[in-house]
Amino acid sequence: MSKRDSDKPVSSAGNSGQTSVHNAPKHGASWVDERKLARGDMRVAQAFSKLRTDAAFEEASVCPDCLTERAASEDDEALCEAHLAQAMGMNSAW
Repeated sequence: MSKRDSDKPVSSAGNSGQTSVHNAPKHGASWVDERKLARGDMRVAQAFSKLRTDAAFEEASVCPDCLTERAASEDDEALCEAHLAQAMGMNSAW
């Protein structure tokens, strides 16, 4: 060991517990986590919305009020008020 090496303090953490520039996240850990969480929340909300809408239209296919509304409006996808509210997410049951 040279004299120059013996003058340096020895640390078991390798770099004295400091994060090197190469290991540090570019925008900070919280920025990355918040973006990932927001993206995940959006995907969950979209999937939930699709399930809710699909269920409303499935139930509407046998609903007497929806069938009446479809005949009156000549629209094959018309919904009664209850199923329209469910499809739009305004029904508290969903």
